[in-house]
Amino acid sequence: MVSKGDEEATERGEPDGKSWWLYGAAAATVIFLAVAAIIVGPVDWQLWARLRNLSLNELGDFLAGLFAPLAFVWLAAAVGIQAQELKSQRRELRLTRKEFEQSRTVAEETRREIAQQAEAARKNAEFVGRQTEILGHQLDRQVTQAADEELSEMLSQLETFLRARFMRNAAFKRHERTYHFLTDGVPAVRNDFLAASSATIIGGTILSEEFRSGLLAIDNSTLALFEELSAILQSIADLRGNASASTSTFLNTMRFDDLLKAVDAVLGRRGASP
Repeated sequence: MVSKGDEEATERGEPDGKSWWLYGAAAATVIFLAVAAIIVGPVDWQLWARLRNLSLNELGDFLAGLFAPLAFVWLAAAVGIQAQELKSQRRELRLTRKEFEQSRTVAEETRREIAQQAEAARKNAEFVGRQTEILGHQLDRQVTQAADEELSEMLSQLETFLRARFMRNAAFKRHERTYHFLTDGVPAVRNDFLAASSATIIGGTILSEEFRSGLLAIDNSTLALFEELSAILQSIADLRGNASASTSTFLNTMRFDDLLKAVDAVLGRRGASP
């Protein structure tokens, strides 16, 4: 295993730790062989003759003595190279552990950042939700306010129509005598007037036995007035769903639904009056 330091040294053209051991062992070998050559002397036939005369044990002892130092040198070199590799491995393990620690630190920081972003996103979602709810309430109030304003105008229009035209001209005949659906003496306040007028019209139509029996004669001009009244009431009914609680309570007080039924009942008698 080659460490980063050995790789950098190799890239710079410098020998690494293992190369130093190899160079040292090679140099020691050369020196040993040179010294051995000097000690043994020049090679001649007498040397070879003496070597041939040695027994195997003596020859083995001679070679062992000759090459034992070389074996020791290369053994030391092998041990040194192994130690260098172990040192490089330990260094590499330290670097790897340091990188793991750095990676763990980065991962922990990333996890905290993600958690912070998630918390910020949650708070932002809550804020948007609250703002949406507030805007929804504001919109509902605006719609309700607009509906109340339009209903107030329609109720004023209904009051004007009932006072100016319906009260004077809407009539029916009973036993050859003419009667008006509404008479003078009604309240002056708008809401009281509408409630009283509604009760009178309901009482004179769907609650009247004579009307249900077909004994009341209603001419075409009165039917035309009921058609106009039906149109106004229908406009009010279309706005009723967005009205405020107070406006809805008033419409219930004036029996608005029964008034619609009464007007529809009169219009349903078209062509059936005696």
